Amino acid sequence: MRCCKLWLLVLLIQLSAGCSVLGKVKQATVEAGAASWKAQPLALRQQYPQWIQRVYFTAELQTSDIRQWQLHLISRRELGPGTATAMAELVYMAGGELQTTEFALKLQQVSGPDATQDYHRYTYQFGADAATFYQTYLQQRFAGQAKPLQLYYLQPLFKASPVDLAPVIRLEYTLLPEYGAKTVGELMRLMFNLQERDWVEFCQNPPLPV
Repeated sequence: MRCCKLWLLVLLIQLSAGCSVLGKVKQATVEAGAASWKAQPLALRQQYPQWIQRVYFTAELQTSDIRQWQLHLISRRELGPGTATAMAELVYMAGGELQTTEFALKLQQVSGPDATQDYHRYTYQFGADAATFYQTYLQQRFAGQAKPLQLYYLQPLFKASPVDLAPVIRLEYTLLPEYGAKTVGELMRLMFNLQERDWVEFCQNPPLPV
Protein backbone atom coordinates (compact mmCIF):
# COMPACT_ATOMS: atom_id res chain seq x y z
CA MET A 1 0.00 0.00 0.00
CA ARG A 2 2.79 2.42 0.92
CA CYS A 3 4.57 1.56 -2.33
CA CYS A 4 1.53 2.55 -4.36
CA LYS A 5 1.06 5.77 -2.40
CA LEU A 6 4.70 6.61 -3.04
CA TRP A 7 4.24 6.44 -6.81
CA LEU A 8 0.73 7.83 -7.09
CA LEU A 9 1.37 11.58 -7.03
CA VAL A 10 4.36 11.25 -9.35
CA LEU A 11 2.35 9.16 -11.81
CA LEU A 12 -0.51 11.65 -11.78
CA ILE A 13 1.89 14.41 -12.76
CA GLN A 14 3.81 12.36 -15.31
CA LEU A 15 0.77 10.90 -17.07
CA SER A 16 -1.06 14.21 -17.38
CA ALA A 17 1.86 16.44 -18.40
CA GLY A 18 5.25 16.17 -20.06
CA CYS A 19 8.70 17.68 -19.78
CA SER A 20 11.26 17.15 -22.53
CA VAL A 21 14.15 17.68 -20.11
CA LEU A 22 12.93 14.84 -17.90
CA GLY A 23 11.91 12.45 -20.67
CA LYS A 24 14.03 9.46 -19.61
CA VAL A 25 13.33 10.00 -15.92
CA LYS A 26 9.65 10.20 -16.67
CA GLN A 27 9.57 6.89 -18.54
CA ALA A 28 11.50 5.15 -15.77
CA THR A 29 9.10 6.58 -13.20
CA VAL A 30 6.02 5.33 -15.03
CA GLU A 31 7.58 1.90 -15.59
CA ALA A 32 8.51 1.61 -11.91
CA GLY A 33 5.06 2.74 -10.81
CA ALA A 34 3.37 0.24 -13.12
CA ALA A 35 5.63 -2.54 -11.87
CA SER A 36 4.84 -1.78 -8.22
CA TRP A 37 1.13 -1.80 -9.04
CA LYS A 38 1.24 -5.08 -10.98
CA ALA A 39 3.07 -6.74 -8.09
CA GLN A 40 -0.20 -6.67 -6.14
CA PRO A 41 -2.91 -9.30 -6.78
CA LEU A 42 -5.62 -8.11 -9.16
CA ALA A 43 -8.30 -8.57 -6.49
CA LEU A 44 -6.43 -6.15 -4.23
CA ARG A 45 -5.94 -3.59 -7.01
CA GLN A 46 -9.67 -3.62 -7.67
CA GLN A 47 -10.34 -2.45 -4.10
CA TYR A 48 -8.72 0.94 -4.73
CA PRO A 49 -10.85 3.95 -5.77
CA GLN A 50 -11.66 4.02 -9.48
CA TRP A 51 -9.52 7.07 -10.20
CA ILE A 52 -6.46 5.35 -8.73
CA GLN A 53 -7.17 2.24 -10.80
CA ARG A 54 -7.39 4.42 -13.92
CA VAL A 55 -4.02 6.04 -13.21
CA TYR A 56 -2.28 2.70 -12.88
CA PHE A 57 -4.15 1.04 -15.74
CA THR A 58 -2.90 3.87 -17.95
CA ALA A 59 0.64 3.41 -16.65
CA GLU A 60 0.48 -0.33 -17.34
CA LEU A 61 -0.90 0.21 -20.81
CA GLN A 62 1.67 2.83 -21.77
CA THR A 63 4.52 0.52 -20.80
CA SER A 64 3.07 -2.69 -22.28
CA ASP A 65 4.22 -4.60 -25.38
CA ILE A 66 1.92 -3.69 -28.28
CA ARG A 67 2.61 -7.12 -29.81
CA GLN A 68 0.60 -8.61 -26.94
CA TRP A 69 -2.45 -6.46 -27.65
CA GLN A 70 -5.41 -8.34 -29.10
CA LEU A 71 -8.28 -6.96 -31.17
CA HIS A 72 -11.42 -9.12 -31.39
CA LEU A 73 -14.19 -8.95 -33.96
CA ILE A 74 -17.31 -10.63 -32.59
CA SER A 75 -19.68 -11.79 -35.33
CA ARG A 76 -22.98 -13.64 -35.61
CA ARG A 77 -21.63 -15.67 -38.52
CA GLU A 78 -18.42 -16.39 -40.42
CA LEU A 79 -16.94 -13.38 -42.20
CA GLY A 80 -15.11 -15.20 -44.98
CA PRO A 81 -11.50 -15.42 -46.25
CA GLY A 82 -11.07 -11.65 -46.50
CA THR A 83 -10.53 -11.51 -42.73
CA ALA A 84 -7.06 -13.02 -43.21
CA THR A 85 -5.76 -9.68 -44.54
CA ALA A 86 -6.33 -6.89 -42.03
CA MET A 87 -4.72 -3.57 -41.18
CA ALA A 88 -5.00 -1.18 -38.24
CA GLU A 89 -4.14 2.48 -37.81
CA LEU A 90 -2.13 3.83 -34.90
CA VAL A 91 -3.05 7.47 -34.40
CA TYR A 92 -1.72 10.19 -32.11
CA MET A 93 -1.16 13.94 -32.12
CA ALA A 94 2.39 15.32 -32.20
CA GLY A 95 3.66 18.74 -33.20
CA GLY A 96 0.10 19.92 -33.69
CA GLU A 97 -0.47 17.34 -36.43
CA LEU A 98 -2.24 13.99 -36.47
CA GLN A 99 0.24 11.15 -36.92
CA THR A 100 -1.39 8.14 -38.60
CA THR A 101 0.40 4.96 -39.67
CA GLU A 102 -1.10 1.69 -40.90
CA PHE A 103 0.23 -1.71 -39.87
CA ALA A 104 -0.65 -5.23 -40.91
CA LEU A 105 -2.48 -7.32 -38.33
CA LYS A 106 -1.90 -11.02 -37.85
CA LEU A 107 -5.03 -13.16 -37.66
CA GLN A 108 -4.06 -15.19 -34.60
CA GLN A 109 -7.21 -17.18 -33.97
CA VAL A 110 -10.70 -17.82 -35.25
CA SER A 111 -13.09 -19.51 -32.85
CA GLY A 112 -16.65 -20.52 -33.60
CA PRO A 113 -19.75 -21.18 -31.51
CA ASP A 114 -19.33 -23.65 -28.68
CA ALA A 115 -20.64 -24.34 -25.20
CA THR A 116 -19.32 -21.00 -23.91
CA GLN A 117 -20.19 -18.66 -26.81
CA ASP A 118 -22.73 -18.50 -29.62
CA TYR A 119 -20.73 -16.29 -31.96
CA HIS A 120 -17.56 -16.23 -34.08
CA ARG A 121 -14.50 -14.47 -32.67
CA TYR A 122 -11.65 -13.21 -34.88
CA THR A 123 -8.52 -12.30 -32.91
CA TYR A 124 -5.78 -10.07 -34.34
CA GLN A 125 -2.37 -8.92 -33.11
CA PHE A 126 0.31 -6.45 -34.20
CA GLY A 127 3.74 -7.47 -35.48
CA ALA A 128 7.30 -6.24 -34.93
CA ASP A 129 6.96 -3.23 -37.24
CA ALA A 130 4.17 -1.81 -35.08
CA ALA A 131 6.27 -2.41 -31.96
CA THR A 132 9.08 -0.26 -33.39
CA PHE A 133 6.62 2.52 -34.20
CA TYR A 134 5.08 2.28 -30.74
CA GLN A 135 8.47 2.63 -29.04
CA THR A 136 9.11 5.79 -31.05
CA TYR A 137 5.71 7.09 -30.00
CA LEU A 138 6.47 6.32 -26.33
CA GLN A 139 9.73 8.25 -26.52
CA GLN A 140 7.81 11.26 -27.84
CA ARG A 141 5.03 10.78 -25.31
CA PHE A 142 7.34 10.58 -22.31
CA ALA A 143 9.24 13.61 -23.60
CA GLY A 144 6.00 15.60 -23.67
CA GLN A 145 6.06 15.84 -27.46
CA ALA A 146 3.00 13.69 -28.22
CA LYS A 147 -0.56 13.31 -26.98
CA PRO A 148 -1.97 9.93 -25.83
CA LEU A 149 -2.51 7.28 -28.47
CA GLN A 150 -6.08 7.56 -29.76
CA LEU A 151 -7.27 4.06 -29.00
CA TYR A 152 -10.81 4.73 -30.20
CA TYR A 153 -9.44 4.64 -33.77
CA LEU A 154 -8.02 1.16 -33.22
CA GLN A 155 -9.87 -1.52 -35.19
CA PRO A 156 -9.23 -4.12 -37.92
CA LEU A 157 -9.57 -2.59 -41.39
CA PHE A 158 -10.07 -4.65 -44.54
CA LYS A 159 -8.81 -2.62 -47.49
CA ALA A 160 -7.16 -5.36 -49.57
CA SER A 161 -10.17 -7.68 -49.44
CA PRO A 162 -13.41 -5.98 -48.36
CA VAL A 163 -15.34 -7.80 -45.66
CA ASP A 164 -19.06 -7.47 -44.97
CA LEU A 165 -19.16 -6.30 -41.36
CA ALA A 166 -22.95 -6.34 -41.07
CA PRO A 167 -22.91 -9.54 -38.94
CA VAL A 168 -20.38 -8.03 -36.51
CA ILE A 169 -21.99 -7.18 -33.19
CA ARG A 170 -19.03 -5.58 -31.40
CA LEU A 171 -15.31 -4.95 -31.24
CA GLU A 172 -13.36 -5.94 -28.13
CA TYR A 173 -9.83 -5.23 -26.93
CA THR A 174 -7.56 -7.35 -24.77
CA LEU A 175 -4.68 -4.93 -24.32
CA LEU A 176 -3.69 -6.09 -20.84
CA PRO A 177 -4.62 -9.80 -20.63
CA GLU A 178 -5.03 -9.78 -16.86
CA TYR A 179 -7.99 -7.39 -17.19
CA GLY A 180 -9.77 -9.43 -19.87
CA ALA A 181 -11.53 -8.23 -23.02
CA LYS A 182 -13.04 -4.72 -23.00
CA THR A 183 -15.35 -2.83 -25.34
CA VAL A 184 -14.11 0.52 -26.60
CA GLY A 185 -16.32 2.34 -24.08
CA GLU A 186 -15.03 0.25 -21.18
CA LEU A 187 -11.47 0.80 -22.33
CA MET A 188 -11.89 4.56 -22.58
CA ARG A 189 -13.38 4.73 -19.10
CA LEU A 190 -10.27 3.01 -17.76
CA MET A 191 -7.94 5.62 -19.24
CA PHE A 192 -6.76 8.35 -16.87
CA ASN A 193 -5.73 10.97 -19.41
CA LEU A 194 -8.74 11.06 -21.75
CA GLN A 195 -10.36 14.47 -21.91
CA GLU A 196 -13.89 15.56 -22.79
CA ARG A 197 -12.82 16.35 -26.37
CA ASP A 198 -11.73 12.72 -26.76
CA TRP A 199 -15.28 11.62 -25.99
CA VAL A 200 -16.66 14.15 -28.48
CA GLU A 201 -14.33 12.84 -31.18
CA PHE A 202 -15.29 9.26 -30.33
CA CYS A 203 -19.01 10.02 -30.55
CA GLN A 204 -18.58 11.81 -33.88
CA ASN A 205 -16.37 9.10 -35.39
CA PRO A 206 -17.06 5.83 -33.56
CA PRO A 207 -15.20 2.68 -34.62
CA LEU A 208 -17.07 0.29 -36.88
CA PRO A 209 -18.43 -1.75 -35.32
CA VAL A 210 -18.89 -0.05 -31.96
